Amino acid sequence: KACTEVKGLLLQILDDGILSDSRGRRGYFKSCVIIITCNTGVRSRSIGFSSDAEVEARGELDSILGAEIVSRFDEIIRFTYLDNTAKLCIAEKAVNQISEHLAKLGFLVKTDKAVIQALVDKCNEGEARGVLRAVSKYIERPISGMIMDGEIALGEEYIIRKCGDSISCVSALRA
Repeated sequence: KACTEVKGLLLQILDDGILSDSRGRRGYFKSCVIIITCNTGVRSRSIGFSSDAEVEARGELDSILGAEIVSRFDEIIRFTYLDNTAKLCIAEKAVNQISEHLAKLGFLVKTDKAVIQALVDKCNEGEARGVLRAVSKYIERPISGMIMDGEIALGEEYIIRKCGDSISCVSALRA
């Protein structure tokens, strides 16, 4: 949805591989890989590389950028929504990073495996940002609050568990 001036500059880069300013200075793009990202085609939420989805995405790109620009692209890559396994890996990595950071500060917090699945279940989006938002909302913020309130002591071990529909942090001694 760039303005026509930006589209003109992009067209000049894709055609000539050179971009000149009003003073005659030149920028050379012949050895560059140009990556353009957009949210085109996200409305269809179709998974995979079906030909209908490809045609729909290209048509939407043509209407946004113009066929003269899109025809100069070497390749168009459609990304699909994350599957459950990928979301589980993202959630586990984010929770592990939080645990490692807390360990450096002297707080020993471990996570029950059911918590990772619960985080993914609470995330209703098909992207990594949604998983990270769930980790922040249900793990990071509550633990930060507990540390600030003095509910978590240095050196004592805590476990983050799934209890019914909620996720909570409890002392390993009380678990």
